[in-house]
Amino acid sequence: MNDDPAMLVASFLQTLHDREIQHDEPDAVQRFGLAYQPLTAFARQADSARQNQMLHALAAGFSEQQSNWEFGCLANTCGAIVEWGGDPAIAIEPILDRLTQRSEAHTSELQS
Repeated sequence: MNDDPAMLVASFLQTLHDREIQHDEPDAVQRFGLAYQPLTAFARQADSARQNQMLHALAAGFSEQQSNWEFGCLANTCGAIVEWGGDPAIAIEPILDRLTQRSEAHTSELQS
């Protein structure tokens, strides 16, 4: 198993984005799985310091340009690491900012 959290996160973020822009093309889905599985396997057994290191790197991957699916997948991955012992405060701000932004946009659309 790869024990470099930075490389695991970088591979995950790249394959996540590739899967999105390639519209779930089968090879992209397979590459995503091959990046997601070792990331989560490592995070599940890592100590909290390494989990937090991974959360910081994942949180840096949030972007306003991401589709809802890509953003949601990243947010869910952060949530899983929090469930395994990571600090929820690390990734919560960009997640709440996005939810607030989407909620405000939705409310504005309903009022129009």
